[in-house]
Amino acid sequence: MSWLVWRQHRTELIGLALVILALAVFVIGTGVPMRGFDGGLACLGTNAAPSCGGQGDFERAFGWLTGIVGWFNLIPLLIGVFIGGPLLGRELERGTHRLVWTQSVTRTRWITVRLLAVVGLAVAVGAGIAGLMTWWRQPFDLLDSPFAGAGFDLEGLMPGMYVLFALALGAAAGAASRKVLPAMALTLPAFLAVRLPIEFWLRPHYAPPITALVYGSGGGAPPGAWVIDSGLIDSAGTRIYASQATQLCGNPATGSLPKSADACLHAHGIFERVVYQPLDRFWPFQFIEAGIYTALCIALLSFTVYWVRHRLR
Repeated sequence: MSWLVWRQHRTELIGLALVILALAVFVIGTGVPMRGFDGGLACLGTNAAPSCGGQGDFERAFGWLTGIVGWFNLIPLLIGVFIGGPLLGRELERGTHRLVWTQSVTRTRWITVRLLAVVGLAVAVGAGIAGLMTWWRQPFDLLDSPFAGAGFDLEGLMPGMYVLFALALGAAAGAASRKVLPAMALTLPAFLAVRLPIEFWLRPHYAPPITALVYGSGGGAPPGAWVIDSGLIDSAGTRIYASQATQLCGNPATGSLPKSADACLHAHGIFERVVYQPLDRFWPFQFIEAGIYTALCIALLSFTVYWVRHRLR
């Protein structure tokens, strides 16, 4: 059965291997120069030696790469669409599953082998992406936070969980629709409908965020923290917009608010409100989100097994 799964999906799996190889080439090709730039990792972050060059030079040289890396979040989705969707949908559409079931292969064994392939592929691809991206993002994690710049999505447990969820979703869609194209078409919006709300609505609130109030502007969150919201407010808690602060303590002609304006803001009872999640919550948040996706995957895989065993003919 394992050989049969390989034969049926070897084109997609070879394509996936080429994508991971291209990712490795990109990571190594850009990661090595980053580590050799102006003192390397020792000159990044809050503990950089005074003799190090400016960290802004590093960001100007390599900051643009984070925009490219953000697109790597599409890899799990593409795996779910192009591998998960056809995993069952292709065979059910062609009717070849009936031939297999009339041989010595039972329904349970047939679906078990395919779903074990889903889990194995997710573990392998997720570990590969997480390993590559954790190494690549280390300089940016020192400068900012592993929560930022898709760091949370591409490091730790999450790449594997996203791949597993996408594959389980594609397999369930294929079992229910019994056709390849509808399964692929269902997988894409369903993945985004789950993935985006969890990232933007649930994740910031896995634990109550911390609020820091600092007179003046700037500061408030410790190094590596994930800043969820920040802005100026007055003593009554009313938000003060940048234009208002500039009118009071800056240069309205240029719209700038110099660093010397902190004393002025203090005198007017205006301070900075920063809402953040501290760095030490990175791994607890990873386990919380991984638990959410694990529950979703168990539900999807259970549905697929039930559908194949009791509803397919």
